[in-house]
Amino acid sequence: MMDRFNVSRWAVGHPALVSFMMACLFLAGGYGFFHLGRAEDPAFTLKNMIVSAQWPGAGAQQMQRQVAEPLEQGLRDIEAIDVLSTYCIPAACVTQIFLRDDERKERVPVIWQKVRNRLSDLSPGLPSGVALAANDDYADVYGYVFTLTGGENADLIRTSEYLKKIFQAVHGVGKVQISGEIPQQVNVDLDPQQAAARGISPDQVARSLQGRSALASGGSVDFTTVVPLNVSGVLDGVQSVEETPLAGHSGTMRVRDIAQVSRDYADPAPSLIRYGGRPAVVIAVAMADGADGLALGRALEKAAATAVLPAGMTLTQVEDQSRVIGEAVNTFLIKFVVALSVVLLVAFVSLGLKAGIIVACSVPLTLAGVSLYMGMEHIGLDRISLGALILSLGLLVDDAIISIEAMVVQLEQGRSREEAASFAWSHTAFPMLTGTVLTVVSFLPVGLAQSTTGEYAGEIFWVSAAALLFSWVVAVVFIPFLGVHLLPEAR
Repeated sequence: MMDRFNVSRWAVGHPALVSFMMACLFLAGGYGFFHLGRAEDPAFTLKNMIVSAQWPGAGAQQMQRQVAEPLEQGLRDIEAIDVLSTYCIPAACVTQIFLRDDERKERVPVIWQKVRNRLSDLSPGLPSGVALAANDDYADVYGYVFTLTGGENADLIRTSEYLKKIFQAVHGVGKVQISGEIPQQVNVDLDPQQAAARGISPDQVARSLQGRSALASGGSVDFTTVVPLNVSGVLDGVQSVEETPLAGHSGTMRVRDIAQVSRDYADPAPSLIRYGGRPAVVIAVAMADGADGLALGRALEKAAATAVLPAGMTLTQVEDQSRVIGEAVNTFLIKFVVALSVVLLVAFVSLGLKAGIIVACSVPLTLAGVSLYMGMEHIGLDRISLGALILSLGLLVDDAIISIEAMVVQLEQGRSREEAASFAWSHTAFPMLTGTVLTVVSFLPVGLAQSTTGEYAGEIFWVSAAALLFSWVVAVVFIPFLGVHLLPEAR
């Protein structure tokens, strides 16, 4: 087959088409490289879930016997589950569910839905008052973190909600989370003497407030359309609590007559955040899958700079993942330039100026093809893919050197340029392909591993395989074409 159709001879015989292909490959590959997603690490699926149960008033042993053990027994029937780990404290217990490491990522959402369905089935058999919650949505990396300072917690939260809407509109943002909110509460401090004198007990005050805070439909009026009627008077602030009526010995009175009503923050607060010694609220942003982390960092910085804040408030970025991503990409570019310089130096010394230039051209041609492949497969630039590219740099020029050296030898033996170019396909293409395939196969276990490690590090195989195979194509198509036009005449 190699004797009947010679790809290298075909490339030399169609200079206009091959030149057009090279130009398109350079342009498309360059565009694709600069538009690849950029992240610190490749995305992978966390195969664990946290199931929490709360039962106010129960002890740790009660939680274990009456809640944790029934839950574990019911969940063990799901075959994909590998390990269940549970700990109990008074009024609560937490169960961590770990799936088998070889479980395919496509099945993980289905398994979590089975877990939730099983929890719904088990819930009626648990003691009254037990509340269950399942959480598997905690794998997001919030790499862009801002702090907001310079105001009361309630004011900071309102402003952070405004900033959240601005950040959510930025292209490439996945999730935005606000942390540091202190819940507010309305305190009713009864005056014991006043309450006793008027025959009001604390339970009576609680029932009155609870009754007024209950929401119920007031019915509807059916005209041409149905108009709902709402009952007014629900509790919506300090004043409405003060105006809640109470029935005492001396007649009807208000809560304000026997109690002091005030609004305050929960004490103790569930969490406190301080930045620079000042109370703060944290706004954390997670990048969407496949987004460009460098572009997202610049867009968030611009959005934060243009946001209008109340007087006295300061928005500070304390974590910027784009800097880490930029360092990784710059490291690759530096190593790429160094590797290319070494290749040029060795090629110039051993092969000559023009042959060295031809070998040097094989690297950007190969990387352009790899960039197109990575874009089609939605593989971004991260630790693993960049490592695979750096690992492949030393192998990309091997086939090109073999092809150009074979042409030089044939020219020195008196063959024509076209015959020397065809020699790259007829005599060296199959041995080069064999060596390339053997090198690719060495990474095969990582690429095909059905595990979390394979999902995380599998790009090593796919990117390296693409780079080596593209380098072989370049060596048998473009290198002979360039050699015909650039190699000097044999002496």
